[in-house]
Amino acid sequence: MNGSDRQSVMNLASQVRLSHVPRLSIGFLLLWTTSTAVVLAVMPTFGFPSYPRRVLDFAILIVSASVMGWVLAGALLVLWHAARRTLWPLEPGEWLVLGAAGTLVLRVGEQLTYRLLRWLALGDPFALISVQSISLETVALAGIATVFIAGAIAQRHRIWWSAMLWAIAFATLPEMMPRAMYPFVWTPPWATYLGGMILLLTLATAGIISDWRRGEPRHWLHWSGVILFWLGSALIATILLLVGLGIVPLD
Repeated sequence: MNGSDRQSVMNLASQVRLSHVPRLSIGFLLLWTTSTAVVLAVMPTFGFPSYPRRVLDFAILIVSASVMGWVLAGALLVLWHAARRTLWPLEPGEWLVLGAAGTLVLRVGEQLTYRLLRWLALGDPFALISVQSISLETVALAGIATVFIAGAIAQRHRIWWSAMLWAIAFATLPEMMPRAMYPFVWTPPWATYLGGMILLLTLATAGIISDWRRGEPRHWLHWSGVILFWLGSALIATILLLVGLGIVPLD
């Protein structure tokens, strides 16, 4: 079997896979609305104002909640079909959706667990010290990395997408690094994160171009994950560059 025949077989398999993917429906949009409402309810836990006064702050709040609600709804859709054993082979964008949803859930769980442990400590100073020594953040980051590693292994036949998911998984390592190790990182923090964002954008763009050249069909949930990831990474990279150049102050 030559290269063109192999590609034709892979495209046919992709089309068969797409036939099992649920369509974008009213039910999913209702699930998205509900997930967004849940996100809005928990966002004050992370310092977001419940009732922003400025129009810009209100717009940022709504857009952020809508994006988080979308990834939560997408993850719930995947998990629902997995529970019913009707799950299709996941595509790269869906792994991005699962990773983003897992990040949100684990971060919220981390904050709620800390608050519960502090409440159980009831002001006991020794108990509070024990609570503060528990590295729930490391556990959460390890869980997030595990999701992306699973996606990278699942997409190992698509080198660009697999490399991107591996890169996201390894990007959690600086966050898991002990604070005492930070002085040994010689580059400024903004430059380190900017380089990471540029790498991820490059790999994602290469994956998109590779799919386009092969004519590989993708479905709506994949594209939603890829578009949100690409736009979000581009926005973060732009902000980091402006901060690094001193155009935008940190405060």
